[in-house]
Parts: sequence; C-alpha cells; structure tokens
Amino acid sequence: MRNYVLYMQNVDDWHTREHYKPFLSSTGRRVDGQIETKKFDDRFFLYAAYWEKGHAGPPQEFLKSLLRGFRAEEVDFNSALFSVQMNKMLSAAEVAK
Repeated sequence: MRNYVLYMQNVDDWHTREHYKPFLSSTGRRVDGQIETKKFDDRFFLYAAYWEKGHAGPPQEFLKSLLRGFRAEEVDFNSALFSVQMNKMLSAAEVAK
C-alpha cells in the first residue's frame, strides 16, 4: 500500500523553517521562496494558509469539512484529477470555517 501526504502549514508559523523545510528535504522535495499550496507529485500535496498569527492549526470546522469531503468524494490519489479534487475540498473547507 502506498502512502500519501496532505501536509497543512500555517504560513505565519515558525515551523516552516524549523520543521517543514527539513521534512521536505528528507523526502527529496524542496521549496524555494514563499510557501504556497502545491501538488509536489502524485503522493504529496501541500496546503498552505494563514489561520492565525504564530503557531496555529487549521480551524476545527475546516478539518471537519475536509474529512467529510474525503469521505464523500472518494478521492483517487492516483488520478490526474487529484489536484482538482483536493482544491475543491480545500475551498469548501475554507468556506465552512
């Protein structure tokens, strides 16, 4: 079974420097410049957003909506439409928060 990663990062968090970039490097991926939402490949998707100043995670309603989206959409991570499906669910989750 293949593993997939949806990495969510608050862009105002110090973890971007201390954890996110080293984590990416350890997986053979890297980010230059500003952190932004991006599909790195078929198995790794980064969602970057501003939730609050500092070390803040996504709002609870955002996460609930995203999980409902995964259940309802039956996301095919191997599909060429993965980015479209993921962006659709992330957008819906942003509205829900």
